[in-house]
Amino acid sequence: MKKVLLMVAAGLFVATGVMAQVDVSPKNWSFDKLAKGSADGLFIRESSAIGGNFKGDDALGKGFRWADNLEGGFSVANWTGAGDIAYKDMTADQKANLEAFYHAFQIVDGGKLGNIMIYQGNASTATDARAVKNAESMSAPNVYVVSQKDLPIGMYRISIPMRVVLNEDITNTVDINCYFGTSWWDNKPFLGGTNTDGNFHLSAIKDFNSYWTNYQFEVEITSNSAADYDFTPLLIKLGLGGTIANQSILMFDDLKIERITEATLGGQLKIDAVDWTDAPTGISYTKYEDNVIVFANDNGISVIDATAPIEVYTVAGQLIEKVFLNATVTTIPVNERGAYIVKTGDMTRKVIY
Repeated sequence: MKKVLLMVAAGLFVATGVMAQVDVSPKNWSFDKLAKGSADGLFIRESSAIGGNFKGDDALGKGFRWADNLEGGFSVANWTGAGDIAYKDMTADQKANLEAFYHAFQIVDGGKLGNIMIYQGNASTATDARAVKNAESMSAPNVYVVSQKDLPIGMYRISIPMRVVLNEDITNTVDINCYFGTSWWDNKPFLGGTNTDGNFHLSAIKDFNSYWTNYQFEVEITSNSAADYDFTPLLIKLGLGGTIANQSILMFDDLKIERITEATLGGQLKIDAVDWTDAPTGISYTKYEDNVIVFANDNGISVIDATAPIEVYTVAGQLIEKVFLNATVTTIPVNERGAYIVKTGDMTRKVIY
């Protein structure tokens, strides 16, 4: 059974009802359905590169569709300052560096979440018996998660459920640079939002090491002609950077693309810090039982369906704001990025702004 927690994995509930949606995710983005063990078979070697971006027509010839035979694959471009080199032109040492990175991605038992994907960097000091530590140091890898097929014109919601366990000595917020695109540099901005270039950040902070975060955003595909897909069908770029790639354990639950009939996220990146557990089967866990929804957006921290006054604290315990209810959705402005504690009634949640 997946997703025992009540959360907003399928989008906001709005006053008018529940929005219709259809899951159109590639098969291999559902890690729960993959066999446990190394996930290196999901990586498309031919499109990997030394350099900032994976290779398109110049590596494989025009017309190659990146994941036709994989139903959702992965590609890596590791920026080392050594120029721009396709996999086929790499030295044996350069290929070995990427192969070690591929091998460090594993499909493992995520307990109540089902199978999940996990990666551990070579300088990570955290402990997880399920992980295989990367034997190599990575400079600044970009991981491209690639779809196997074109999508019909329409609106879509993308979900990236992720947990990052940073080394204890990392005190700052660490960002994963991200975009969703349909062809070379065709970054899709958030539907109805101000995110005009399509680039955004998925943030990690040490205070949230034990939490999963579900990132969601909505986009619109307005064309799916052959010319738009010369290089690749659909992809999510995750720019891990050196800190995440080397000094963390990184976990992913099933990635999703859902076709929607109505946009509800208001043109913003929706962030839910959730108390899921990935403890392997047989280990005890906790879950939230309440129905209150808490998430961060561009305007601050929003709370839905609270029945008591809302208090927002810093992680050091300083009260930032106390709000008495006047609406179903309450948004509390905050001035600085970071982790906050939200309390209402008997419920306490952490959220990253």
